[in-house]
Amino acid sequence: MPSCKTKLQDYNVVAFEPLNGKPTILWDTGIIGFCCKVSADGNNRSFLYKYRVKRTGRVRWMTIGRFGKVDTNQARSRARKVQAEVELGGDPMAAQDDAKAKLNVREAWAIYLENHIRLKRKPKTADDYERLGRLYILPALGSLKMEAVQHRDVARLQRKAQVGGRNRTANYVLSVLSSFFNWCIRNELTKAENVAEGMDRFPESRRERYLSEAEYDRLSAVLVEADKTENRFALAAIRMLILTGARKNEILKARWDWLDRDQMLLNLPDSKTGSRKIVLTQAEMAILESLPRDAANPFIFQGHVSGRPFVGMAKFWQRIRKRAGLEDVRLHDLRHSFAAVAAGGGMSLPQIGKLLGHTQAQTTQRYAHIGQSPERAAKERVSNALARRMGMGGNAGGFERSDAPVSEIVEND
Repeated sequence: MPSCKTKLQDYNVVAFEPLNGKPTILWDTGIIGFCCKVSADGNNRSFLYKYRVKRTGRVRWMTIGRFGKVDTNQARSRARKVQAEVELGGDPMAAQDDAKAKLNVREAWAIYLENHIRLKRKPKTADDYERLGRLYILPALGSLKMEAVQHRDVARLQRKAQVGGRNRTANYVLSVLSSFFNWCIRNELTKAENVAEGMDRFPESRRERYLSEAEYDRLSAVLVEADKTENRFALAAIRMLILTGARKNEILKARWDWLDRDQMLLNLPDSKTGSRKIVLTQAEMAILESLPRDAANPFIFQGHVSGRPFVGMAKFWQRIRKRAGLEDVRLHDLRHSFAAVAAGGGMSLPQIGKLLGHTQAQTTQRYAHIGQSPERAAKERVSNALARRMGMGGNAGGFERSDAPVSEIVEND
Protein backbone atom coordinates (compact mmCIF):
# COMPACT_ATOMS: atom_id res chain seq x y z
CA MET A 1 0.00 0.00 0.00
CA PRO A 2 1.51 3.40 -0.97
CA SER A 3 2.45 5.72 1.87
CA CYS A 4 4.10 9.06 2.63
CA LYS A 5 4.95 11.14 5.70
CA THR A 6 3.91 14.61 6.84
CA LYS A 7 2.84 16.50 9.92
CA LEU A 8 -0.87 15.60 10.03
CA GLN A 9 -3.08 18.69 10.03
CA ASP A 10 -6.70 19.20 9.04
CA TYR A 11 -5.78 21.09 5.88
CA ASN A 12 -3.39 18.45 4.48
CA VAL A 13 -5.69 15.55 5.43
CA VAL A 14 -8.44 17.26 3.40
CA ALA A 15 -6.20 18.10 0.46
CA PHE A 16 -4.32 14.79 0.20
CA GLU A 17 -5.15 12.63 -2.84
CA PRO A 18 -4.49 8.85 -2.84
CA LEU A 19 -1.35 7.83 -4.71
CA ASN A 20 -1.78 5.97 -8.02
CA GLY A 21 -5.50 5.61 -7.36
CA LYS A 22 -4.83 3.17 -4.50
CA PRO A 23 -5.57 3.28 -0.75
CA THR A 24 -2.77 5.33 0.78
CA ILE A 25 -1.35 5.68 4.30
CA LEU A 26 -0.42 9.21 5.38
CA TRP A 27 2.00 8.78 8.33
CA ASP A 28 2.39 11.46 10.98
CA THR A 29 5.95 12.67 11.56
CA GLY A 30 5.24 13.53 15.20
CA ILE A 31 3.88 10.28 16.68
CA ILE A 32 5.29 6.99 15.42
CA GLY A 33 2.42 4.71 14.41
CA PHE A 34 -0.16 7.51 14.08
CA CYS A 35 -1.56 7.81 10.54
CA CYS A 36 -4.50 8.60 8.31
CA LYS A 37 -5.69 6.02 5.78
CA VAL A 38 -7.22 7.50 2.61
CA SER A 39 -9.41 5.22 0.47
CA ALA A 40 -8.70 4.72 -3.24
CA ASP A 41 -11.53 7.06 -4.24
CA GLY A 42 -10.60 9.62 -1.58
CA ASN A 43 -14.05 9.56 -0.01
CA ASN A 44 -13.05 7.91 3.29
CA ARG A 45 -10.26 9.23 5.54
CA SER A 46 -9.75 7.47 8.86
CA PHE A 47 -7.20 7.94 11.65
CA LEU A 48 -5.40 4.78 12.80
CA TYR A 49 -2.68 3.86 15.25
CA LYS A 50 -0.33 0.97 14.49
CA TYR A 51 1.43 -0.71 17.40
CA ARG A 52 3.08 -3.95 18.50
CA VAL A 53 1.92 -5.73 21.66
CA LYS A 54 5.03 -6.16 23.84
CA ARG A 55 3.89 -9.39 25.45
CA THR A 56 3.04 -11.27 22.24
CA GLY A 57 4.76 -9.29 19.49
CA ARG A 58 1.45 -9.08 17.62
CA VAL A 59 1.10 -6.06 15.28
CA ARG A 60 -2.28 -4.36 15.53
CA TRP A 61 -4.07 -1.49 13.79
CA MET A 62 -6.43 0.46 16.01
CA THR A 63 -9.08 2.68 14.42
CA ILE A 64 -9.21 6.03 16.22
CA GLY A 65 -11.99 7.63 14.19
CA ARG A 66 -13.13 8.84 10.81
CA PHE A 67 -12.03 12.31 9.77
CA GLY A 68 -15.05 14.58 9.99
CA LYS A 69 -16.31 12.90 13.15
CA VAL A 70 -12.98 13.66 14.82
CA ASP A 71 -10.45 16.29 13.75
CA THR A 72 -6.71 15.85 13.57
CA ASN A 73 -6.00 17.29 17.02
CA GLN A 74 -8.58 15.03 18.68
CA ALA A 75 -7.17 12.00 16.85
CA ARG A 76 -3.60 12.92 17.87
CA SER A 77 -4.64 13.26 21.51
CA ARG A 78 -6.22 9.80 21.45
CA ALA A 79 -3.15 8.37 19.71
CA ARG A 80 -0.92 9.68 22.51
CA LYS A 81 -3.07 7.91 25.11
CA VAL A 82 -2.92 4.66 23.16
CA GLN A 83 0.85 5.06 22.76
CA ALA A 84 1.25 5.49 26.52
CA GLU A 85 -0.74 2.34 27.24
CA VAL A 86 1.33 0.34 24.76
CA GLU A 87 4.57 1.59 26.34
CA LEU A 88 3.35 0.23 29.68
CA GLY A 89 2.87 -3.21 28.10
CA GLY A 90 -0.87 -2.99 27.50
CA ASP A 91 -3.00 -3.94 24.50
CA PRO A 92 -5.57 -1.15 23.94
CA MET A 93 -7.61 -3.30 21.58
CA ALA A 94 -8.10 -6.11 24.12
CA ALA A 95 -11.28 -4.47 25.37
CA GLN A 96 -12.56 -4.33 21.79
CA ASP A 97 -11.76 -8.04 21.41
CA ASP A 98 -13.83 -8.82 24.48
CA ALA A 99 -16.73 -6.77 23.10
CA LYS A 100 -16.51 -8.57 19.76
CA ALA A 101 -16.54 -11.93 21.51
CA LYS A 102 -19.89 -10.97 22.98
CA LEU A 103 -21.48 -10.18 19.60
CA ASN A 104 -24.47 -12.25 18.62
CA VAL A 105 -25.28 -13.14 15.02
CA ARG A 106 -27.86 -10.35 14.69
CA GLU A 107 -25.34 -7.68 15.73
CA ALA A 108 -22.55 -9.07 13.55
CA TRP A 109 -24.96 -9.38 10.60
CA ALA A 110 -25.84 -5.67 10.87
CA ILE A 111 -22.13 -4.77 10.80
CA TYR A 112 -21.61 -7.11 7.82
CA LEU A 113 -24.43 -5.52 5.82
CA GLU A 114 -23.40 -1.95 6.56
CA ASN A 115 -19.63 -2.26 6.20
CA HIS A 116 -19.37 -4.81 3.41
CA ILE A 117 -22.48 -5.75 1.46
CA ARG A 118 -24.02 -2.27 1.10
CA LEU A 119 -20.62 -0.82 0.20
CA LYS A 120 -19.31 -3.42 -2.24
CA ARG A 121 -22.29 -5.19 -3.80
CA LYS A 122 -24.86 -4.03 -6.29
CA PRO A 123 -28.10 -2.72 -4.72
CA LYS A 124 -30.14 -5.72 -5.89
CA THR A 125 -27.59 -8.16 -4.45
CA ALA A 126 -27.54 -6.22 -1.18
CA ASP A 127 -31.34 -6.37 -1.05
CA ASP A 128 -31.21 -10.14 -1.62
CA TYR A 129 -28.78 -10.56 1.29
CA GLU A 130 -30.94 -8.40 3.55
CA ARG A 131 -34.02 -10.45 2.63
CA LEU A 132 -32.31 -13.80 3.25
CA GLY A 133 -31.10 -12.55 6.62
CA ARG A 134 -34.54 -11.30 7.61
CA LEU A 135 -36.42 -14.42 6.45
CA TYR A 136 -34.02 -17.22 7.31
CA ILE A 137 -30.71 -16.46 9.03
CA LEU A 138 -31.75 -14.09 11.82
CA PRO A 139 -34.89 -15.97 12.92
CA ALA A 140 -32.83 -19.15 13.30
CA LEU A 141 -29.47 -17.82 14.54
CA GLY A 142 -29.89 -14.15 15.42
CA SER A 143 -29.91 -14.51 19.21
CA LEU A 144 -26.90 -16.89 19.33
CA LYS A 145 -23.41 -15.62 20.14
CA MET A 146 -21.10 -15.92 17.15
CA GLU A 147 -18.87 -18.42 18.99
CA ALA A 148 -21.91 -20.46 20.04
CA VAL A 149 -23.19 -21.28 16.54
CA GLN A 150 -22.63 -24.96 15.74
CA HIS A 151 -22.96 -27.16 12.68
CA ARG A 152 -26.26 -28.56 13.89
CA ASP A 153 -27.70 -25.02 14.07
CA VAL A 154 -26.71 -24.38 10.46
CA ALA A 155 -28.08 -27.76 9.37
CA ARG A 156 -31.39 -26.94 11.06
CA LEU A 157 -31.46 -23.56 9.27
CA GLN A 158 -30.73 -25.23 5.95
CA ARG A 159 -33.61 -27.70 6.39
CA LYS A 160 -36.06 -24.90 7.23
CA ALA A 161 -35.02 -22.95 4.13
CA GLN A 162 -35.51 -26.09 2.03
CA VAL A 163 -39.12 -26.72 3.13
CA GLY A 164 -41.34 -27.17 0.10
CA GLY A 165 -38.52 -28.42 -2.11
CA ARG A 166 -36.69 -25.08 -2.27
CA ASN A 167 -33.28 -26.70 -2.70
CA ARG A 168 -31.81 -23.72 -4.52
CA THR A 169 -32.95 -21.28 -1.82
CA ALA A 170 -31.49 -23.46 0.92
CA ASN A 171 -28.16 -23.66 -0.90
CA TYR A 172 -28.12 -19.89 -1.46
CA VAL A 173 -28.75 -19.28 2.24
CA LEU A 174 -25.86 -21.58 3.09
CA SER A 175 -23.53 -19.76 0.67
CA VAL A 176 -24.50 -16.37 2.10
CA LEU A 177 -23.99 -17.60 5.66
CA SER A 178 -20.55 -18.98 4.77
CA SER A 179 -19.57 -15.65 3.20
CA PHE A 180 -20.80 -13.86 6.33
CA PHE A 181 -18.70 -16.01 8.68
CA ASN A 182 -15.60 -15.66 6.49
CA TRP A 183 -15.91 -11.86 6.52
CA CYS A 184 -16.42 -11.79 10.29
CA ILE A 185 -13.35 -13.97 10.81
CA ARG A 186 -11.20 -11.79 8.53
CA ASN A 187 -12.38 -8.66 10.29
CA GLU A 188 -11.89 -10.15 13.77
CA LEU A 189 -15.56 -10.00 14.73
CA THR A 190 -15.31 -13.61 15.86
CA LYS A 191 -12.71 -16.22 16.68
CA ALA A 192 -15.08 -19.02 15.77
CA GLU A 193 -14.61 -21.28 12.76
CA ASN A 194 -16.81 -20.99 9.69
CA VAL A 195 -19.48 -23.51 10.65
CA ALA A 196 -21.22 -23.16 7.27
CA GLU A 197 -18.16 -24.17 5.28
CA GLY A 198 -17.98 -27.65 3.81
CA MET A 199 -21.61 -28.57 4.52
CA ASP A 200 -23.40 -30.64 1.90
CA ARG A 201 -25.70 -28.81 -0.49
CA PHE A 202 -29.08 -30.05 -1.68
CA PRO A 203 -29.16 -31.33 -5.27
CA GLU A 204 -30.46 -28.80 -7.76
CA SER A 205 -32.15 -29.58 -11.05
CA ARG A 206 -31.23 -26.76 -13.41
CA ARG A 207 -34.13 -25.62 -15.60
CA GLU A 208 -33.42 -26.01 -19.30
CA ARG A 209 -36.11 -24.68 -21.62
CA TYR A 210 -35.24 -23.84 -25.21
CA LEU A 211 -37.57 -22.84 -28.02
CA SER A 212 -37.97 -25.34 -30.84
CA GLU A 213 -38.26 -24.41 -34.52
CA ALA A 214 -42.04 -24.76 -34.36
CA GLU A 215 -42.20 -22.61 -31.23
CA TYR A 216 -40.17 -19.86 -32.89
CA ASP A 217 -42.68 -19.97 -35.75
CA ARG A 218 -45.68 -19.65 -33.41
CA LEU A 219 -44.06 -16.82 -31.47
CA SER A 220 -43.20 -15.02 -34.71
CA ALA A 221 -46.81 -15.21 -35.91
CA VAL A 222 -48.14 -13.91 -32.60
CA LEU A 223 -45.70 -10.99 -32.59
CA VAL A 224 -46.69 -10.00 -36.13
CA GLU A 225 -50.38 -10.10 -35.20
CA ALA A 226 -49.69 -8.17 -32.00
CA ASP A 227 -48.20 -5.29 -34.02
CA LYS A 228 -51.79 -4.18 -34.64
CA THR A 229 -52.85 -3.92 -31.00
CA GLU A 230 -49.97 -4.13 -28.52
CA ASN A 231 -47.48 -1.57 -27.20
CA ARG A 232 -44.80 -1.05 -29.84
CA PHE A 233 -42.03 -0.53 -27.30
CA ALA A 234 -42.85 -3.80 -25.53
CA LEU A 235 -42.94 -5.67 -28.82
CA ALA A 236 -39.63 -4.17 -29.89
CA ALA A 237 -38.10 -5.16 -26.54
CA ILE A 238 -39.26 -8.77 -26.98
CA ARG A 239 -37.73 -8.89 -30.44
CA MET A 240 -34.46 -7.47 -29.13
CA LEU A 241 -34.37 -10.07 -26.34
CA ILE A 242 -34.82 -12.83 -28.93
CA LEU A 243 -32.13 -11.55 -31.28
CA THR A 244 -29.48 -10.44 -28.77
CA GLY A 245 -29.77 -12.98 -25.96
CA ALA A 246 -29.42 -10.03 -23.57
CA ARG A 247 -30.82 -9.94 -20.06
CA LYS A 248 -34.23 -8.30 -19.61
CA ASN A 249 -33.02 -5.19 -17.80
CA GLU A 250 -30.10 -4.75 -20.19
CA ILE A 251 -32.68 -4.11 -22.90
CA LEU A 252 -35.52 -2.44 -21.00
CA LYS A 253 -33.24 0.07 -19.29
CA ALA A 254 -31.14 0.85 -22.36
CA ARG A 255 -30.73 4.55 -23.17
CA TRP A 256 -30.36 6.29 -26.50
CA ASP A 257 -26.99 7.76 -25.55
CA TRP A 258 -25.66 4.22 -25.07
CA LEU A 259 -26.33 3.43 -28.74
CA ASP A 260 -23.33 3.79 -31.06
CA ARG A 261 -24.85 3.79 -34.53
CA ASP A 262 -21.53 3.96 -36.37
CA GLN A 263 -20.06 0.95 -34.60
CA MET A 264 -23.46 -0.76 -34.21
CA LEU A 265 -22.98 -1.27 -30.49
CA LEU A 266 -25.08 -0.87 -27.36
CA ASN A 267 -22.59 0.23 -24.69
CA LEU A 268 -23.87 -0.79 -21.26
CA PRO A 269 -22.06 1.16 -18.51
CA ASP A 270 -23.26 -1.40 -15.98
CA SER A 271 -24.89 -4.83 -16.02
CA LYS A 272 -25.02 -7.92 -13.84
CA THR A 273 -21.39 -8.58 -14.72
CA GLY A 274 -20.22 -4.98 -15.07
CA SER A 275 -19.88 -2.81 -18.17
CA ARG A 276 -20.14 -4.56 -21.51
CA LYS A 277 -20.90 -4.01 -25.18
CA ILE A 278 -23.78 -5.68 -27.03
CA VAL A 279 -22.96 -6.14 -30.70
CA LEU A 280 -25.94 -5.17 -32.89
CA THR A 281 -26.79 -6.45 -36.35
CA GLN A 282 -28.81 -4.96 -39.20
CA ALA A 283 -32.02 -6.57 -37.98
CA GLU A 284 -31.60 -5.17 -34.46
CA MET A 285 -30.64 -1.71 -35.70
CA ALA A 286 -33.77 -1.73 -37.88
CA ILE A 287 -35.91 -2.50 -34.83
CA LEU A 288 -34.36 0.35 -32.85
CA GLU A 289 -34.55 2.85 -35.71
CA SER A 290 -38.26 2.09 -36.13
CA LEU A 291 -39.00 3.39 -32.63
CA PRO A 292 -40.02 7.02 -32.05
CA ARG A 293 -37.73 9.07 -29.85
CA ASP A 294 -38.98 11.46 -27.17
CA ALA A 295 -36.47 14.20 -26.37
CA ALA A 296 -37.72 14.23 -22.78
CA ASN A 297 -37.18 10.47 -22.33
CA PRO A 298 -33.63 9.08 -22.33
CA PHE A 299 -34.84 5.46 -22.53
CA ILE A 300 -35.12 3.62 -25.84
CA PHE A 301 -38.12 1.59 -24.72
CA GLN A 302 -40.40 4.28 -23.34
CA GLY A 303 -42.88 3.77 -20.54
CA HIS A 304 -46.28 5.32 -19.95
CA VAL A 305 -44.74 7.70 -17.40
CA SER A 306 -42.78 10.56 -18.97
CA GLY A 307 -39.05 10.10 -18.71
CA ARG A 308 -39.26 6.49 -17.53
CA PRO A 309 -38.62 3.11 -19.23
CA PHE A 310 -41.33 0.61 -20.07
CA VAL A 311 -42.63 -1.39 -17.11
CA GLY A 312 -45.12 -4.23 -17.00
CA MET A 313 -43.17 -6.62 -19.19
CA ALA A 314 -44.17 -9.61 -17.05
CA LYS A 315 -47.90 -9.20 -17.76
CA PHE A 316 -47.23 -8.31 -21.39
CA TRP A 317 -45.14 -11.47 -21.89
CA GLN A 318 -47.83 -13.59 -20.22
CA ARG A 319 -50.32 -12.45 -22.87
CA ILE A 320 -47.91 -13.06 -25.74
CA ARG A 321 -46.74 -16.48 -24.60
CA LYS A 322 -50.31 -17.64 -23.93
CA ARG A 323 -51.35 -16.75 -27.48
CA ALA A 324 -48.31 -18.64 -28.78
CA GLY A 325 -48.99 -21.68 -26.60
CA LEU A 326 -45.75 -21.14 -24.67
CA GLU A 327 -47.15 -20.79 -21.15
CA ASP A 328 -44.06 -22.40 -19.55
CA VAL A 329 -41.55 -20.13 -21.32
CA ARG A 330 -40.07 -17.36 -19.17
CA LEU A 331 -38.52 -14.23 -20.64
CA HIS A 332 -35.12 -15.50 -19.51
CA ASP A 333 -35.66 -18.64 -21.58
CA LEU A 334 -35.30 -16.46 -24.69
CA ARG A 335 -31.71 -15.90 -23.56
CA HIS A 336 -31.20 -19.65 -23.07
CA SER A 337 -32.71 -20.29 -26.50
CA PHE A 338 -30.34 -17.79 -28.12
CA ALA A 339 -27.41 -19.65 -26.58
CA ALA A 340 -28.84 -23.01 -27.67
CA VAL A 341 -29.06 -21.79 -31.28
CA ALA A 342 -25.46 -20.59 -31.06
CA ALA A 343 -24.29 -23.92 -29.63
CA GLY A 344 -26.29 -25.87 -32.19
CA GLY A 345 -24.69 -23.80 -34.94
CA GLY A 346 -21.23 -24.92 -33.90
CA MET A 347 -20.09 -21.87 -31.94
CA SER A 348 -17.51 -22.42 -29.21
CA LEU A 349 -18.36 -21.93 -25.55
CA PRO A 350 -16.00 -18.94 -25.19
CA GLN A 351 -17.75 -17.27 -28.15
CA ILE A 352 -21.17 -17.91 -26.64
CA GLY A 353 -20.01 -16.62 -23.25
CA LYS A 354 -18.73 -13.46 -24.92
CA LEU A 355 -22.06 -12.87 -26.67
CA LEU A 356 -24.03 -13.38 -23.45
CA GLY A 357 -21.74 -11.30 -21.26
CA HIS A 358 -20.69 -14.19 -19.03
CA THR A 359 -17.62 -13.63 -16.86
CA GLN A 360 -17.30 -17.23 -15.65
CA ALA A 361 -16.67 -20.11 -18.04
CA GLN A 362 -18.81 -22.48 -15.96
CA THR A 363 -21.85 -20.25 -16.57
CA THR A 364 -21.65 -21.01 -20.29
CA GLN A 365 -20.82 -24.69 -19.74
CA ARG A 366 -24.54 -25.56 -19.46
CA TYR A 367 -24.80 -25.24 -23.25
CA ALA A 368 -21.91 -27.62 -23.97
CA HIS A 369 -24.21 -30.58 -24.62
CA ILE A 370 -26.13 -28.72 -27.37
CA GLY A 371 -25.15 -29.10 -30.42
CA GLN A 372 -15.53 -17.51 -36.66
CA SER A 373 -14.67 -15.58 -36.31
CA PRO A 374 -14.46 -12.74 -33.86
CA GLU A 375 -17.41 -11.64 -31.78
CA ARG A 376 -19.26 -9.61 -34.41
CA ALA A 377 -19.30 -12.37 -37.01
CA ALA A 378 -20.48 -14.86 -34.38
CA LYS A 379 -23.25 -12.50 -33.30
CA GLU A 380 -24.29 -11.85 -36.91
CA ARG A 381 -24.73 -15.57 -37.55
CA VAL A 382 -27.03 -16.22 -34.60
CA SER A 383 -29.12 -13.04 -34.75
CA ASN A 384 -29.51 -13.11 -38.52
CA ALA A 385 -30.56 -16.76 -38.41
CA LEU A 386 -33.26 -15.96 -35.83
CA ALA A 387 -34.29 -12.84 -37.76
CA ARG A 388 -34.69 -14.79 -40.99
CA ARG A 389 -36.69 -17.51 -39.31
CA MET A 390 -39.02 -14.94 -37.76
CA GLY A 391 -39.02 -12.36 -40.55
CA MET A 392 -37.82 -9.60 -38.21
CA GLY A 393 -36.23 -6.26 -38.87
CA GLY A 394 -38.67 -4.71 -41.32
CA ASN A 395 -37.67 -3.47 -44.76
CA ALA A 396 -34.81 -1.29 -43.54
CA GLY A 397 -32.06 -3.85 -43.46
CA GLY A 398 -34.34 -6.65 -42.30
CA PHE A 399 -34.79 -10.18 -43.68
CA GLU A 400 -37.42 -12.17 -45.48
CA ARG A 401 -38.85 -15.00 -43.43
CA SER A 402 -37.24 -18.42 -43.95
CA ASP A 403 -38.75 -21.82 -43.17
CA ALA A 404 -35.35 -23.49 -42.88
CA PRO A 405 -34.31 -24.75 -39.41
CA VAL A 406 -32.47 -22.09 -37.43
CA SER A 407 -29.43 -24.32 -36.90
CA GLU A 408 -29.23 -24.86 -40.67
CA ILE A 409 -29.36 -21.11 -41.32
CA VAL A 410 -26.56 -20.59 -38.80
CA GLU A 411 -24.41 -23.27 -40.42
CA ASN A 412 -24.94 -21.93 -43.94
CA ASP A 413 -24.53 -18.25 -43.06
